[in-house]
Amino acid sequence: MLATESSHTPDNDRLIESVRQAFENAGFDEMRVLAALGRSSYPHFRERRGFAGFLDDAEPDSNLKTLIRAFVLARPVPMNQFAEAAQPAKIEDWERIGLISFDKSEIEPAVEVSPIGTLLLVSDWNRENAPGNSVMSPSASTRALVQMMIRRRSQRTLDLGTGCGVLALTAAGHSSKVFATDVNERAVRYASFNAKLNRIGNVAFASGDLFQPVKNEKFDLILCNPPFLIGPKVRFLHSSAELGSDHFTGQIVRSVPTFMNEGAYFQMVSNWAEVDGETGRDRITRWFENSECDAWVLHSHAESAEEYAHARSREMFENEEAANSLYEEWLEYFTREKITAVHFGAVTMRRRSGSSNWVRYDQFPAVSGSLGESIENGFRSRDFLDKHSSDDSFLNMSLKCSEILVEWNEQNNMARVTLATGLKFAANLDREIVKFVRSCEGSVPLRDQLRKLAGRSGQPTSQIAPTFTAVVRRLIELGFLVPMEF
Repeated sequence: MLATESSHTPDNDRLIESVRQAFENAGFDEMRVLAALGRSSYPHFRERRGFAGFLDDAEPDSNLKTLIRAFVLARPVPMNQFAEAAQPAKIEDWERIGLISFDKSEIEPAVEVSPIGTLLLVSDWNRENAPGNSVMSPSASTRALVQMMIRRRSQRTLDLGTGCGVLALTAAGHSSKVFATDVNERAVRYASFNAKLNRIGNVAFASGDLFQPVKNEKFDLILCNPPFLIGPKVRFLHSSAELGSDHFTGQIVRSVPTFMNEGAYFQMVSNWAEVDGETGRDRITRWFENSECDAWVLHSHAESAEEYAHARSREMFENEEAANSLYEEWLEYFTREKITAVHFGAVTMRRRSGSSNWVRYDQFPAVSGSLGESIENGFRSRDFLDKHSSDDSFLNMSLKCSEILVEWNEQNNMARVTLATGLKFAANLDREIVKFVRSCEGSVPLRDQLRKLAGRSGQPTSQIAPTFTAVVRRLIELGFLVPMEF
């Protein structure tokens, strides 16, 4: 059994620390593990099983490869080989805290260990026959939320549905105190263990349904990767909820403002349904009604009911017969619920009461690096545009150009302009607009920029002003131009 918070004796704490040292001595972090596997992004568990030969063929062997074979590829490792990689801990220590089992010749990994940056996250293996309360390793959606996380200083942060604890432990770096909750007590035990493994002490853990453990609290940042899978049955607590369809994630969005301080942010990744007679955009937009929050939806993609059912059934079962049976069950469920498609994306909300709130809906652009600052700037840009809603006020402002990439199409005198980092929004702009954007250095008011543009075009200022201000507002919203008052 995994050594958890309830078993944090000084001796167990010492053993956990010695295990951490073994991983560090071997260089077991995300960058080195990916390099050893020959990948640029972390692969799904089923993909990884095919990497064993690649790892075996690479030279030379090392303690890092030993730990990867065991805790990433789920392979048994010869006893003498593991004993070397395990130091300064003994093999018996690893077994005592629940990470391995062993016999006379080899060790068998009992858990998966996933690196995210320098964090190490212990979880259950993602196997078909895993129990319903198994604790999932960081998924692609979790990793996306880590990348999206707003990293401004937070006094109090909540990780709702913590799982193995990755969001809570990441947020601990910019939070005075983090609260991590989960209805699954097994998940709370894993997350608590992972806090100790990563030497993080400012996270408090509690089990309970949704907001029940923190019912009288308020937070500056709330993070949630909920069980958002839309399907006919609940197989794993980490993936699906009893409410069915997307009602559970909708309930979270409607409930969360009560627990947000003024100006606080809530971030969530999710699926949501497209139901016969209602678009996916209209459906998720209704979630924010009367929330006293501004909301920004970044829409990744959509899958038809058939595509979604086929993909999810094959993720759950490798056996073709079992997968086909589940696929048919899924289609029957979608027909009953009148679900025609399922959408993927992320939601960020900001508490702003006493005002007229807005909802922004964009297609998720290409991304680079940490996205938290880009997302926060998106809210600040909207504040700026609302503050200067009149053209007279707006044209008195000065702007500066963000770092952009420009690719010209000489045939039509247009350019594809893309932000260089963060949320890499892109737009097709003509030569004059590109020239204007590049000229913005924060020292000249827009009113003077407009006069220069009118002079070059030979048109009256009054004639081009409406188009000019509309275009510049959109360039601010997308992040190509940044107000000097930021």
